Amino acid sequence: MSQSRCSFFDDQAPKLAILTSETDRATDWLFPLGRTFATVFETHSTVERDDCGYRTTLDEGETDRNTVGHYQPLVSHRLTLAGGQKAEQVASLGKLKNVWANQTNGGSTRFGNSMLTHLKKTVPRSPYLNIRVAEELMDGHNDIFGKDTREFIELLIQMSTID
Repeated sequence: MSQSRCSFFDDQAPKLAILTSETDRATDWLFPLGRTFATVFETHSTVERDDCGYRTTLDEGETDRNTVGHYQPLVSHRLTLAGGQKAEQVASLGKLKNVWANQTNGGSTRFGNSMLTHLKKTVPRSPYLNIRVAEELMDGHNDIFGKDTREFIELLIQMSTID
């Protein structure tokens, strides 16, 4: 769905953000184990896609057995602690939309203490984000309410709802 259009308006805001911790063992190990038994008699193939210049090979068996946040070909962004990294700082609500509109292929945007990096798998400004979250921001399956992760989510929601 994220590749059905090759470009988006500058003011296109995010509509869906999936956040998955890189240390989420419940969806990284247990989910595929259960799905392996559920899909053992199914047949799958490999799909080659070229959407808007982004070539992707999808293994249907892997997509059937894994969650969207742990299937690397579908992960579009990475969220890490910003630390001393340099990027456009999201400082105010008035600036949020402008920063989002100026995203670049492979570029990074700072949201408070976190850094959102585009992984060159979708067009910039795609409203659908599948975000892999670093352990220091979200450690495990239920660690979504840490200060920096919560700040990122709040800024993303504010950016998506301001006029």
